[in-house]
Amino acid sequence: MEIQHYFEEIIVDVDQLDYLLMHNNHDVRLLEEGGLKMENHCHAFSVLVSACENVPELHAKLCRVYTLIWTLLQIVENKLEGCGLPDWPSFQLSLLPTQSVGRPSYDIQYDQVAFLRNLGMSWSGISKALKISRRTLYRKKAEWSFENIEANISNEDLAVLIQEILTQTPNAGEVYVLGSLRARKVSVARWRVREQLHALDHLGRALRRRTTIQRRIYQVKGANYLWHIDSNHKLISYRLVYHGCIDGYSRLLIYLRCLTNNKAASVLELFKHGTNLFGIPSRVRGDRGVENIHVAQFMLNERGIDRGSFIVGRSVHNQRIERLWAEVNRIVTRHFKDLFLFMSYNDYLDEHSDIDLFCLHYVFLPRIEKCLEEFVNQWNHHSLSSARAKSPFQLWSLAHLEGQHYENIVGMEDDAYFENPNLYGLDEMGPPPEIETSNSVVVPEFELHLSDQQMHRINVSIPDVMSDDGQCGISHYLKIREILLEH
Repeated sequence: MEIQHYFEEIIVDVDQLDYLLMHNNHDVRLLEEGGLKMENHCHAFSVLVSACENVPELHAKLCRVYTLIWTLLQIVENKLEGCGLPDWPSFQLSLLPTQSVGRPSYDIQYDQVAFLRNLGMSWSGISKALKISRRTLYRKKAEWSFENIEANISNEDLAVLIQEILTQTPNAGEVYVLGSLRARKVSVARWRVREQLHALDHLGRALRRRTTIQRRIYQVKGANYLWHIDSNHKLISYRLVYHGCIDGYSRLLIYLRCLTNNKAASVLELFKHGTNLFGIPSRVRGDRGVENIHVAQFMLNERGIDRGSFIVGRSVHNQRIERLWAEVNRIVTRHFKDLFLFMSYNDYLDEHSDIDLFCLHYVFLPRIEKCLEEFVNQWNHHSLSSARAKSPFQLWSLAHLEGQHYENIVGMEDDAYFENPNLYGLDEMGPPPEIETSNSVVVPEFELHLSDQQMHRINVSIPDVMSDDGQCGISHYLKIREILLEH
């Protein structure tokens, strides 16, 4: 049934793209979206075609469909090349004074190039950012004796590292895995990662590519001009709430945590920690949830009133972070929700029992937090298809180096806000939330008091709650539950 649904999706996607091309539509966002869908289908079909080589008739039909999809992809890529996509921000280099005849040399600083290289940028990308030729940059590279950023890692070690990443985020694809590797300062060719993932679950991963969130161009003046904050209640039945914040311009994840409460004080603590790392934004967009009250007060105190320091709107107007939640649900939440449903089905877990939920939090909350930490690394270092393969961290860093970030000085305002304050930071083409939750969600606190003896028995029974029990943490959970039910 899943395969049938997938082929129905292909028919719809091909018809939509064919309509765009027939009517000579040059909307870059729509062409990018259609091209990305065709690219995903090409990957899936290359696997399907290989799997059906022993069935000649089916193999021939799949090859014809694959050829059609591949042809559409080439047409879209050719059109995009002529659409004049914006160039990346560039640094303005000064010229060195010279007494000789001829054009003076650029003053290229080692620290500047090293910083861009450490961001994971290619030499071609650095030359564009500095507005110099690749030949000039390569000449400076030879003078400075730059080491090759490509990691000298064997296939065996790479497989172990990727398996470690997939243990934390089992639904991550090659783009997110590459993000995790970059966060670990490991740079490898994309084809090597693809080979490892293909060996693990080639068909399943190919089919899951169809659920990729489509990226579109988003217009905000620069980094820290607008942050989006929100909470996610996918695990609210287990008294767990996600809290997240994202920079609208670069899509950099400022923070992403899973807490056992939805209190305004907790959200403010997360927000302040984010500002300590990345600075205070010009404006913040959030919904009317009670958990955002203290952040709104903080922004009004720091940035002033009557200027939209905290923009309030419904969740459907906060699509920038809603896209993030779709990925968090797919990469992280799905695994744990399926696990908790399995426990409930086998009568291991009663979501109305304080004892069961305490045990659940004790064992699985650290695991969820560990997975979220891995996801943040993946997200902040993954390549964005709508940003010419730059990562959120690269975009945010380049914005600061180029001066395209907000500073609380005269002349740094974003004119787009004053043109229409109510629509500032909206993405009308973005996905709405699956369910618009209540703005007054209160997570009940435990009415459970453990004795020192009980805590001692728990610590002795399970010294390391993150250790592998061979059952995804369920054995640890049942041991703690048994200790508490004895009293």
